[in-house]
Amino acid sequence: MNFPIDKVFELLFEVSGLKDIVRRDERIIYIRRRLGLTDLESLDTFKDVYAYALVEYAFDDNGNRKPQALISLFRTKEIRTLFESAYRDHNPKLWLEKGQAIAQYKLEDKLPGINPKQEIGIFATVFLKVLKLTQSPKEVRLEEKITKLQQQTLLHSEMQKLTLEALNQKVSQLAGVEKLTLPKAARTSDAADLAHQLSRWFDVLEYQRLSEHEVWETDYFEWMIEFPIGRRRVSRTLVRGVAGVVETADVQDLQVSIAKTKADEGWLIGNRRVSKAARILVKENVLYKNILCYTFDELIDEDADFSQYLDWLENEIRARGVDINYLPLACRKDDLDPLTQKKIGVSVYGEDDGWIDGYVEMWLDDPAKEHLSILGEFGTG
Repeated sequence: MNFPIDKVFELLFEVSGLKDIVRRDERIIYIRRRLGLTDLESLDTFKDVYAYALVEYAFDDNGNRKPQALISLFRTKEIRTLFESAYRDHNPKLWLEKGQAIAQYKLEDKLPGINPKQEIGIFATVFLKVLKLTQSPKEVRLEEKITKLQQQTLLHSEMQKLTLEALNQKVSQLAGVEKLTLPKAARTSDAADLAHQLSRWFDVLEYQRLSEHEVWETDYFEWMIEFPIGRRRVSRTLVRGVAGVVETADVQDLQVSIAKTKADEGWLIGNRRVSKAARILVKENVLYKNILCYTFDELIDEDADFSQYLDWLENEIRARGVDINYLPLACRKDDLDPLTQKKIGVSVYGEDDGWIDGYVEMWLDDPAKEHLSILGEFGTG
């Protein structure tokens, strides 16, 4: 949609005079309807996202509209241009600092009790959350997105309590550019790569990493994360990332850490595999009932749902007759002499072995796998 941004400001100023609209969400719904901003899926331009975010930002937790001078700040060309750059690239530090400097200059001493820099940070948080929800998978239902947005943006009072540094860090995290800061001793450890992968995945899921507990060793690290498990409850989960195989000793050590930190549960995540003994221990021993063991791939599989895509793909295959005309492929793998590199044997994987699919699945399950090249003639698919 080609959005008339000035209409947003007109309605924000108008709605403060409506006596029959009191609650924050009622005011927001009223404005959204007047603007036609009822569908997150249709927010496909900067103007749309900016307008939607401004409506969310404009009212505090009690439904009171922010001061007119503050809202008018977001009408200025300088501020809108800065946020448009945030929409088009992922370098929040530059535009955030500039925006806070502009806000301080324009509003200094004009709004007693209000920190203009803080307000720029709060709006940036709302803006980036709206932007992320418009870019999330289409399979997520619209009402879930709106509910999620309301849960994240209602607590303006909580954001007001954050220091300016903490708020700016939150903005950088939402923009997806915050680098994982490793202690000097851990930067070259085997656990660092797993930590980077986990950090990015937790950002996708919007799990919050808490600063209250962080441990770094050469072969493992521990974090405390927090995520909602209901409308009013959150889970404090102790995560131990293990560089290598998760074993029984890791389960026992994590249980000690859970008791010390008073976490609700613990996750053991290995970048290779989980030993059978460790899985049996957490499954059968009541002492470890609050511990879950994963490989990194298993952790992703738990939250990534491709079932709809696979169902669509299966239907397409049947509709096009691929399942009728397809000929299953066998494959062979040559065994080479390690010294001369001459062929000394050959392994053939046919019907009894599940064809080439069976070999690939066997290779995928191999924790020591490195690289697989499949060579075939034209037309083999």
